[in-house]
Amino acid sequence: MITSIHIKNFLSVEDTIFDLTKLTEINHFSLLCGENGAGKSNILKSISLLKELIDYDKNMTVSEIYNKYKNKMCNGPIYLEYDFLLNNKKGSYLLVLSEQGVIEEQLRLTLNKNICSCYRIHNSEVVLSTKFFNNNINKYKEIICPNLNQYTVLSSLVKITNCQFLSAFIKAKEDLPLTFFCFIDWINNILISDTFNINLLKGVANKEYKDKLTTLAKICSQFLSNIDDLYYSVYQYDKKHIEYKLYGKNNSYKATIDFEKESEGIKQIVYLIYYLLEAAKNKIVIIDNIDTNIHPILLKYIIEFFYNKIEGQVIYTSSNSIALLDIKELKNMIYVVDHGDIKNINSFRRIFDKNNLLSLYCKGTFGGIPTIDQDKLSEAIKNVN
Repeated sequence: MITSIHIKNFLSVEDTIFDLTKLTEINHFSLLCGENGAGKSNILKSISLLKELIDYDKNMTVSEIYNKYKNKMCNGPIYLEYDFLLNNKKGSYLLVLSEQGVIEEQLRLTLNKNICSCYRIHNSEVVLSTKFFNNNINKYKEIICPNLNQYTVLSSLVKITNCQFLSAFIKAKEDLPLTFFCFIDWINNILISDTFNINLLKGVANKEYKDKLTTLAKICSQFLSNIDDLYYSVYQYDKKHIEYKLYGKNNSYKATIDFEKESEGIKQIVYLIYYLLEAAKNKIVIIDNIDTNIHPILLKYIIEFFYNKIEGQVIYTSSNSIALLDIKELKNMIYVVDHGDIKNINSFRRIFDKNNLLSLYCKGTFGGIPTIDQDKLSEAIKNVN
């Protein structure tokens, strides 16, 4: 799970630290709220970038990454530092890059109960740990060094381990420790909700997926007042796969509803509950604009239902967070984003312990709310007239 992210010169974020812990505990349900354009989504994109670094199909170069994510207001390097727990053991990943290439990169993982530097690149000097690479350091350098201006070391290592690159030259799975592959799996298992890499309305999937669909339909039925029963029609597609389609029943009208024809809000609820179920199974889930097309009171009920069931981590944003601020259990897990700066509401504990949190937020006590320049508004009205 992610414990903190230090972000500099990344999109609209100039320099901020996103601490996802409460004292010594990890926040399993972290809400980023604030006005439109405050930088909430950009903070989530710093997590999405991890997945892009190991995406062999995208094969993004350092120059492409830099130009996609650089802060347009400055020419400084992008700086990203992630602290995390991998199987309850500490680790960190540092990446500093410019358009010309990697300035600094370091992966630190726990090996044999000690945190060690697996590799480090600083000013074009490559240092590989013998604890991490065993006896094949020179072989790895032959791959990594020529590509240093084009690809991160992490990207190069993923190519090697996928056996797409010099597969006969290095047997990576024998050379690299299991911890590294756990790290790659950990990144792969981060789910980004807006990618919608799965169709929950209909499709073909592995037959083991059937139980997951059944559970999803049962739970969704509890939150949809206009539908009495939600179910998947499932058929055997071949020996290993099933074909499925989602339907709803309305007993009052004795009607069966093809879910593809339902409203976007109803569909959004199904996807949201799916991702929360995945987070309950120890995955990290990133949800941008969690309240899109969902009534705030219903969203509050869903969050309250899942709050104590999350074994993994949910990091989500909301601009319309009025109902969510009223959930007492979330008080320590609410962050206000105000022009790229992040404040944990927990730092205002002396104030909100004796006052209504929602009222304080609406008054602007924590920042992160829209402000209207009345003079400019008056001038605009004159121009309209």
